[in-house]
Amino acid sequence: NVQVGSRYEETDTRKMYHKVDVTGADVSLTELKAYWKFDEPSGDIINEAEAVGSTDSLDTDADLQVTGATYNNTNTPFNTMNFDGTNDVAKAGTSTSQFNFMHNGGKFTVSVWVSIDNITDEGYLISDITGANTNGFGFTQTATSRWLFRIFDSGIWVDQYMGSGHGMTAGTFYFLTFTWDPTESTNKATFYRDGVEIHTANQDRAQGSSSNANSVVGVGAQGSNTGWLGCEIAEMAIWNRVLTDAEITSLYNSGSGKEINSDVWKLEGT
Repeated sequence: NVQVGSRYEETDTRKMYHKVDVTGADVSLTELKAYWKFDEPSGDIINEAEAVGSTDSLDTDADLQVTGATYNNTNTPFNTMNFDGTNDVAKAGTSTSQFNFMHNGGKFTVSVWVSIDNITDEGYLISDITGANTNGFGFTQTATSRWLFRIFDSGIWVDQYMGSGHGMTAGTFYFLTFTWDPTESTNKATFYRDGVEIHTANQDRAQGSSSNANSVVGVGAQGSNTGWLGCEIAEMAIWNRVLTDAEITSLYNSGSGKEINSDVWKLEGT
């Protein structure tokens, strides 16, 4: 029933996209081993490093198995997990070797948003140290409101306070970054608060082992179920390299924070 003089056309609409790096052009996903968002409503806290684009992820082996901590608290700037400082802990799988890169001569960065319940309580933010072992790492808030940076590395021992105080107020979120570079001649350990370098430390003595840790990695306490810390934690990431100052600043994002996300496609036109 097509009328004389009619014309039929079939068109193919094509769209153009380009990738947008939503972490910021100055933040690389290289050597991102673990990334925990703490936004699950129950069960394990998933290691999302691979999901956001890292090809160096520890994958599901580093999923956090939770005991006691409270899930999915929507606090500023991100969803958090709350640890009561009494018996709460989240453990990164069951392997005592997967985080060996943090104490066998390698470099690392740990970045995290955290609010401390009581700045005079003593406990571990993250650690795989048990007792007086000579292989592992851990960051402890001490009763004197300072961070104790502990690295028992292959031939290097660091057990030092990072400054006279960490400058944190109870109940306030801060973006903390701890970096470790054993190749540095003096400032091997560095502590940043809200994107600003606060203190550096060198090794105490030549000691330490590259053997497996004596415990799995624990968040909110040692993996050996000791050293509990009352706190709220969000957006914790572990990298097998030292982030640059620019990358740390980008993740802090003037206090607003920045999620680590994979590239997204932006429509340019049709």
